[in-house]
Amino acid sequence: MRNIVTYEESLKEKNRIYIDVRTREEHTEMTIPSSINLPIFTENERKIIGTEYMKGSKEKAKLLGITYAKDKLVSFFELF
Repeated sequence: MRNIVTYEESLKEKNRIYIDVRTREEHTEMTIPSSINLPIFTENERKIIGTEYMKGSKEKAKLLGITYAKDKLVSFFELF
């Protein structure tokens, strides 16, 4: 089992890649330096999911998230 390390400790590892899956807008606001942004949701998709969640439709929000993400995951996998 691998130990959890701090961000600073992880910088010592040469083959470490950080992937930020938040929207481009969120990534622009704040992110881990040198991370790669591969957004799972567009800003519009994130708003739709969040709206459903806040309306109390947590299951519907989860299903929407899966629906939006499922087709993108294959292309993300192919990048690496």
